[in-house]
Amino acid sequence: MYLLWLVTVWTAAAFGEEMFFRGYLVTRLQTVFADIKFGVVLAVFVPALIFGLGHVYYQGLRGLVVTGAIGLAFGTMFLLFKRNLWPLVLWHGIVDTLTFRAIFMNWE
Repeated sequence: MYLLWLVTVWTAAAFGEEMFFRGYLVTRLQTVFADIKFGVVLAVFVPALIFGLGHVYYQGLRGLVVTGAIGLAFGTMFLLFKRNLWPLVLWHGIVDTLTFRAIFMNWE
């Protein structure tokens, strides 16, 4: 079961979420907000907020804040890394792997 969860985490969460939230949304919103003074900030903030909201239903308000902050950091790194998603995919996968490892080991 643990290995099945890891496959899911690395494909759907690490790769899928980074492709969509950073690779697609940040890039598209940069185009949409190109003529706005803080367009780049909005292009990173909006996907981070949506990313955080996607975690509310099972993590609550704390999940919104924590994953929203992670989304801000990842969105910023995406731009700093010149739109290279691979470091973000790797880091996302490692964090989720450690989280699932803790869950399956019953660590608190």
